[in-house]
Amino acid sequence: MKTLVVVNPNASHGEAGRDFENSISTMIREEIGDYELHVTTCPGDAMDYVSRNSDYERIISVGGDGTLNEVVNGMIVGKSGASVGIIAIGSGNDFS
Repeated sequence: MKTLVVVNPNASHGEAGRDFENSISTMIREEIGDYELHVTTCPGDAMDYVSRNSDYERIISVGGDGTLNEVVNGMIVGKSGASVGIIAIGSGNDFS
């Protein structure tokens, strides 16, 4: 199954980036195998990337509500039928 992991390294004041490097990346690889990684660099980046790359079967959002919002909106724009996974590491996490 072709999987994309979208990481916002600035979520939760940088905690998401540190946690991804230290443990989450290993956990994901052990559970699902290989995946492609996109690390966001600015607001709107996740939405743009996901909308232009709609051939994934599974997309995992690593960050908070803002990251999840961008991933889902990118899927809508790109007409993606992927399943969405969430690893919530944000400051609010009302939806993620």
